[in-house]
This record gives sequence, C-alpha cells and structure tokens, in this order.
Amino acid sequence: MKRVLDEVRLRVTSRLGEADDAFDRTIGDLTRFRDFLLGLANKYSNASENIKAFAGAVEEIVEYVGKVRQWYREKAYPEVMKLINEGVIRGGKVSLSIVGDYATIFYSKVSTKILIKGIGGLNIEGPPLISKLARKLLGIGLMRTDGYVQRGHPAMTTAFLWQMLLWLMIYPGKQYVYLKGINVSKKGMRFVWHLVAYDGEKLDQVNQVNNVDDLAVMLFAGVLGDGSANPPSGNKKARIELVGADEEEMNMWEDILKALGLKYYRRNRRLITLEVSGENAAKLSKTALNVIATKDPLLFDVMMFLASFHDGEKLRHMFFMKRRGRYSVELLGKAFTVDVVRSFSLRCNVASEEVKQIVNALKNKYGNITVYTHTYTRRRDGYTYVSIEVPRHSLTRMVMLDNDLRRSITAILCLRYRDAEDEKTRQRILKYLSEITPTKETAAMD
Repeated sequence: MKRVLDEVRLRVTSRLGEADDAFDRTIGDLTRFRDFLLGLANKYSNASENIKAFAGAVEEIVEYVGKVRQWYREKAYPEVMKLINEGVIRGGKVSLSIVGDYATIFYSKVSTKILIKGIGGLNIEGPPLISKLARKLLGIGLMRTDGYVQRGHPAMTTAFLWQMLLWLMIYPGKQYVYLKGINVSKKGMRFVWHLVAYDGEKLDQVNQVNNVDDLAVMLFAGVLGDGSANPPSGNKKARIELVGADEEEMNMWEDILKALGLKYYRRNRRLITLEVSGENAAKLSKTALNVIATKDPLLFDVMMFLASFHDGEKLRHMFFMKRRGRYSVELLGKAFTVDVVRSFSLRCNVASEEVKQIVNALKNKYGNITVYTHTYTRRRDGYTYVSIEVPRHSLTRMVMLDNDLRRSITAILCLRYRDAEDEKTRQRILKYLSEITPTKETAAMD
C-alpha cells in the first residue's frame, strides 16, 4: 500500500501545477472555435443562424469552464493537497481511491484521475449544425466505440476537447456537459468530459448503412473513437489501428474493411487490433475525408479547425495520412513535385483514368495553360501510369494567378536552394525564384 501511495503522491504533485495551463488551453481553444464559427457564418449564409447559435452554446461552455476553474482553485486544489498527505485511503495493492468533499483521487496502473465534485454540469441547447447523414454516420462510429447508453440516452466520456464538440454536433438539442475531472499522466493533464444527449437517438444500426463511401466515414469515426492514427514518418509507413475487446464489434469493423477493399492485419490478444498500413491507411483517410468534403463541406471545415486544437493530434494525423515528398506542393488534392533538375516544372504521377480530370481541372482553374502528359510502364509489375507535367511558362502563369501556390513553391525553392550541393544548381534556383517572387525576397536568398 505504501508503494502505491508514494506513486500517487509523485504523479499528482508533479503535475498539479499544470492545471492552470490546462484551463488556459481549454478556454483558448474554445474561444478560438467560437470566433471561427462566427466567421464561418458568412461563408455558409444559408446556415448562419444555426452556426451563430452553436457559437453561443460554445460561449456558454467557455463561461462554465471559467467557473470550474474558480471552484478548482478555491475548493478542489486545497483538498487534493490535503488528501495526498492525510486522506482516508480505500483500495488494494494495484488501485486505490482517496475520497474528499470536493475532490476524489482515483489511482490505477493505467491512469490517475482527480474527480472534481460539487460544481455540477451544464445544460445547453445545441442547434443542428451538420447534415442528418453526417450525424448518423459519425454517431454510429462513436457509439460503437466510445459511446454508451445512460438511462436511455446516448452518452460518452472523453478526455478530448475536439471530440466533445464533435459529439455536440452529432446530437443537436438538449445536452448535459460535465467537466468531470482531470486525467493526470506522464504527458500532462487533460480534462475529462461527461456528455449526455437527452434528445439523441441511439445510433448504432450499422446494417442501415450500405453505401461504401458512407461506410468509410463510419469507420473514420470509429478510429476517432477507439483507434489510433500515425502518418508516415521517416521509414515508417502510415498506420491506422482500431482496438477493442468485443469480438462481435471487431468483426463488424473487419467486414467494413473488406467492403472497402482495404488490406489489413488482425491481431488477437487480450484486445483485438485491426491494423491498416501504408497506402491502405492513406486510402481510408482520403476516401472518408473526400466524402465529408463533398457531402458536408461545413463539417469538413469544422473538423479541419478542430484538428488545430492542442489535443487534436489524432484528428490532424487522419488529415495527413498521405506521404508527401519533401519537395512537393499540394494542388487539386495531389502532391506535385517542384522539379529544378530537368527543368523548372511541376510533375505528378497518376493513374491513367485520373489524367483527363486533373488536366481539365488545372485548365479550368488557371486558364489556357500548357500541360504535358507522358505514359510509362513499370518493369517490375507492368503497371501503367501517367506523369503530368506543367512546364516552366505555364507554372509562371499559375503562380501569378495564385498567391498561395506562389508562396508554397517559393518555400520549396528555398528548401532546394539550401539542399543544393553545387553552385550551378543554386544559381539556377535563384533564377527561378526571380521569376515568381518579388526582387527583395530573391535578393535575401543570395
């Protein structure tokens, strides 16, 4: 018991000073999100009233977090300091709880939680913000992973602020939002949110979803719940994992992976893990995000913003599953390499069936530019692909019309300048820079 108690004291006391930072981060992210929504109301004028109303609900949560912060400072924090030194301990060899009037400390090998007591939760009313189909698909994914039913209502407990806000969008109407406590770990402190959707339906009927694209979105939501996402890094491939203990549920996810035509690996241990890696992980992420962007662009914009939260790492990783070359820029959803070796151009290898669509999209966006295509066949497997090339004169025209593209290509040229091994290449890159950037920026490179 003494060893366990010493571990509790070490964990709690080493992190208690970070509580103010955790409150600052939470209030900061919520405030940014509220302001983002108010700006989004101008973009989606047909939904502006609901967007503004949802921003109002977020403001209520900001005020609530401020009240919890004050309560924690005045009531919970002093008691936590007292409990870890002289509190009444309940428990055994591997777990324990120390109970107080305003705070209770729960300890196990996996985690340590500080439950904040006495402040209660917040009842809010959230308007419909995203489409009914999106609510259904995301709701099924989260209910089959992190969600559960509490007295007939959908409920979820999460330590992720972005997931809490996503839940509020999935279940419009009356919601109970409760900042339940603080999760203390080696990585820092995270708030634990308890959510109950009083007007929500239990969304878990997977057999009602037959469209392959919709299944991809549902699986995407499942990963956001009980999964992990790691983009490519160094020699490591992109990897998405779904983890669960319920065999029936994991078989369901496995059937969806098969329906999507994705290769995966299943590990049956204490927990069942389904792993999708490499191009299959990138395909899953791309398919789901393309469906969301097409069917509910407002949701796509919101998710992109939520990915910027301090705790939005998993969401960010799902957006960047595709490996992009060191010298490439994103254009029309494709990675185009900025070539300075053969000539100053953009190059992208695509499947033959994609060529016409991409070339037409380039010309629709940038006018009557020249685009070359070259067909190649790989020797090792006979696969035929097409290299799309935007030559120098067309590329110069594109960057004059598109400031974002100009900035991206300028950054790549600067990177290539630093990486160049000979003076001849550096001078050639300076020449290309002079064609697309103002004189002062080019002079600064030399």
